[in-house]
Amino acid sequence: MSWVWSFSQRICKEQKRSQHIFLWLNTVFFGVIGFFVWLVLRNLNLNSWDWAVVFAGYPAFFIGILGGILYLYNL
Repeated sequence: MSWVWSFSQRICKEQKRSQHIFLWLNTVFFGVIGFFVWLVLRNLNLNSWDWAVVFAGYPAFFIGILGGILYLYNL
């Protein structure tokens, strides 16, 4: 997450705005990773798009948003 934080600070110099950009980028990043995991595993009878939302949503929320908030609190 540190490279996402440094990237968001390079984009915007304001502290509050860079925190918002960090949370957004972190959420999208982990959601895309979850979606790619679903693409790999969809041959295991997980062909439904409902499972794509599950595989993308859980990492986006728990690792992306909650993990990002915890990361920002520890800065």
